[in-house]
Amino acid sequence: MNQAYFTKQNATLLKGFLILVIIAHNISNYIYPWFFSNEKGYEGWILPAYFLWCQENPFYIPKMILTFFGHYAVESFVILSGYALAVLQSQEEWKFKSFFKKAFLKLYIPYLIGIFIYYIITTLALLPVISLKEILLNNYPFFFQSIFLVANFIPGSLFISPSTFWFVMIILQLYLMFPLLSLVVKKGILLTILVSFVFLTLSYMIDNYTEFEVFGTALLHAPEFMLGMFFGYKKYFSIPNRFFIYIFAIFALSILSPVTHYFSYTLGGILILWLSTLSFKLKKLTKFFEKVGKNSLYLFLGNGIAYFPNTQILLHQYTLTPLTIISISAFLLETVLFAIIIKKITKYITGELKFVKEAY
Repeated sequence: MNQAYFTKQNATLLKGFLILVIIAHNISNYIYPWFFSNEKGYEGWILPAYFLWCQENPFYIPKMILTFFGHYAVESFVILSGYALAVLQSQEEWKFKSFFKKAFLKLYIPYLIGIFIYYIITTLALLPVISLKEILLNNYPFFFQSIFLVANFIPGSLFISPSTFWFVMIILQLYLMFPLLSLVVKKGILLTILVSFVFLTLSYMIDNYTEFEVFGTALLHAPEFMLGMFFGYKKYFSIPNRFFIYIFAIFALSILSPVTHYFSYTLGGILILWLSTLSFKLKKLTKFFEKVGKNSLYLFLGNGIAYFPNTQILLHQYTLTPLTIISISAFLLETVLFAIIIKKITKYITGELKFVKEAY
């Protein structure tokens, strides 16, 4: 992996490929036969069970790989986010106000629009069966928790729909942490590794000795963000290809233990990012990946809005039926539709509000 992979155009291509992997992963989770992953925590029985299932039916192997490993594409996005932010910051001297406009608001405004759209649709859908008062009492605490980026710190709140929005929430939290993290990363790789180890140790302790879960928080995902920042300040991402053999070996060991499992997020993110560069060889799909990459944020938010109703339909299909195919098609179509709506509303709002207009 060398400097050429991280030009602005290639970073966009990577985002396009990665968001497609994430959407496919989200769909595969709900297509029968149902597999599980250690995405949100560690369960020792899952990986051995996969090997047994795949021995019985090799046809399951592609789905198993997508279900179990697809979520690491999210970690690759975190690495890219740290890299891009560090490159942008190193190009000019930032004050917090300009940083807030150029980075945070670009992400927060579409995220906010996505949250509003989701809860409006949910409210309208529930009104025929539940009173408005009950909807407000039950759902809207999560709405405000999501707006103020604290839902992932409140036990039981993170995966309340729209559940896939946790990723954007993490990136926004990491953006707020960026000024402090940059002080660490600029000191060099040794301090970066040490602080990353502290983050992972805290994650393990909180997960195992408190009622809180760290999966959906910036705490667990800060190490890969800092890794991206480290290479961003160098203005290139360079890991010799031979090192990926060692990274893969360590990753394979990390997913076998509840303790080392916390290292698998960063290692998996690096591996998926490396594998994603193979998409550059698909010359005929370059324009497609580039267009998808430019709209990856909107597609992710659109996927979050379309996620719940379609996955519930898929969950009750025990074979590949016409309804399964229709539901998957609806899922993809709604994802694109909501992405277009969010993008158009974002453009309108940012054109009208002077204090964010410069950011766009």
